Amino acid sequence: MPLFLRSLPLSVMTLWHYVFVLPIVVVMSIPFVFLSMIPVLGIVFSTGLTAFYTIIVYRCALTAYGVGNEPDIVKLVKSSLALGFMYVFASLMILIVAMAIAIVLGWFGIGENAELPGTKNPIPWGPASAFLVYLALLVGFQAAMSVPTAALAHAATNHGRDPGVIYGFGQGFFSALTAWAIWVTGFFMLGLFTVLVEAVTTGLQLMFSDLLKISTTEIKPIRWVPLSAAIAYVLWGPCWFGATAVLAWDRTRNRYEAERVKTVEVARVSADDLRALRESRMPGRGQT
Repeated sequence: MPLFLRSLPLSVMTLWHYVFVLPIVVVMSIPFVFLSMIPVLGIVFSTGLTAFYTIIVYRCALTAYGVGNEPDIVKLVKSSLALGFMYVFASLMILIVAMAIAIVLGWFGIGENAELPGTKNPIPWGPASAFLVYLALLVGFQAAMSVPTAALAHAATNHGRDPGVIYGFGQGFFSALTAWAIWVTGFFMLGLFTVLVEAVTTGLQLMFSDLLKISTTEIKPIRWVPLSAAIAYVLWGPCWFGATAVLAWDRTRNRYEAERVKTVEVARVSADDLRALRESRMPGRGQT
């Protein structure tokens, strides 16, 4: 069974842990919010803040999986900043690639007069293609980083050994990408995006009803049951992604450990063979 299906029960247990941890995480992330306002460096801090939330989700998945440990706040912050810097660097590289694709398409005149069905206005197909390429590569990079992120989350403890930011890079890529794609598709196909937009619109109308001179009786009421389902779905998505990553990390860790043990056994056998060969060539005691 694929990992993204095996991780479904684990994702529900991860969500259970995440709901209780989320308020604490929000309070802890307040300093990052202010640091993200610093010019230039704020990009790293804001990305680090996103990485911090990701690591917290992964730690909830590790706890639900039964391999949780006591967190080290300093290591959590360091890992978040390291991931944030790496994501910024990767985003810039991916952006350069996407812009290069747009430029090449422009050189060949591809898509200059492209029109959407039912419209007469041409669209800038080159930049649109570059954006789609940028988005696809960025999502792919995040899927490839799922196992390294899980490894960093597990190592963020007092006696944890830093595995590095590329440990298991690319492992579990298909399952992580599939889980993300299914979750995003469901978000739109189930109409949950529309529910959130309607709730935000209603909230803004209620806040500025006096300024906009809108009667409260004319404002569409919030549908609380669908809104609750939409919020739960939004929170569950990262938990599913994290649960898939944890299973892929555990599989990768076991594989690396098996390879290490096999290497040690081969080295030990080789040493024993060399010792036996050396002793067989030595004259025995009492021989002249």
